[in-house]
Amino acid sequence: MIEDFIQNVKHLNHSNQRDGESYYHAYLCDSQKEHIETIRRCLNKQKNLFIPTVKKTEGKFNNNKFRQVFSLAKYLDDDKLTSLRTFLSLGGDNQSVPYLFASILFNCHTEKTIDFIVKAVGSNNNLQKRHPIQFAYDLVTGWIPEHFLANCFDLEKSGCDSDYKLAKGSSINGSQDFIFKGEKIELSMDYTGTIKYKNKFHLRYNKWNKIQKDKSNLLIICTKSWKYYFYSADTYLNNIRHKYLDRIESWSDRQSVAGYELTDWEKLEPIALNPSNLSNSFNNILSLKNEN
Repeated sequence: MIEDFIQNVKHLNHSNQRDGESYYHAYLCDSQKEHIETIRRCLNKQKNLFIPTVKKTEGKFNNNKFRQVFSLAKYLDDDKLTSLRTFLSLGGDNQSVPYLFASILFNCHTEKTIDFIVKAVGSNNNLQKRHPIQFAYDLVTGWIPEHFLANCFDLEKSGCDSDYKLAKGSSINGSQDFIFKGEKIELSMDYTGTIKYKNKFHLRYNKWNKIQKDKSNLLIICTKSWKYYFYSADTYLNNIRHKYLDRIESWSDRQSVAGYELTDWEKLEPIALNPSNLSNSFNNILSLKNEN
């Protein structure tokens, strides 16, 4: 069985002027029927077809992120992962290539899904040495929490990628992820527990300044501790330290970038992560706005 699995692994390489060569190992299905059956098995077992590689730089999946995203969906969606299933099969680029997002999440591909991804993001200025499929994976796993929150709490998506088009990932703008009854909300994920274990958190690029300028609210979901922080820009500014860094060391194989390091989190209280508390937090935003 292992030999059969390996035979279906396709070694992919990609090259662009900015980043040079990048590599990836993808599981390739021969037919549409096999593709759908494999996706169904991956969904039921909640596993992706992670292909180990000889070199760390050859596009490894962040399996920790995969597990955390799936755990978040299961933890907050009590309706048999309906929201996740909807995202993986409907909307966005799924309309162009059926089950594209499921293919990306589970690393289960056809020639058609691979070709679409490479054409959509292969020339992206933000690849940062990632293979286009790895870049697409990082986009999709970032969109899943956004999709869940928008669906469950009636939030309006407002970011540059709000229509879930892979090609939109080429333009990073400062738009917040959500609008809730006129209030701007930025979402960040702490999958590795850096706030809890290291007392720090990073916001890449100019996101911290944009949040402060727009007086936005920042929601940070910490999946390691099942807690979250949800406060206004002023509350963060007055309670934690912020420092600009020319280089934020990356937690994966990708290239480091500039941004802000937020430290000294003792003055802010995390909230237990569950649908009821999140609903109350969204309503509290409006209450505080009306008081002011």
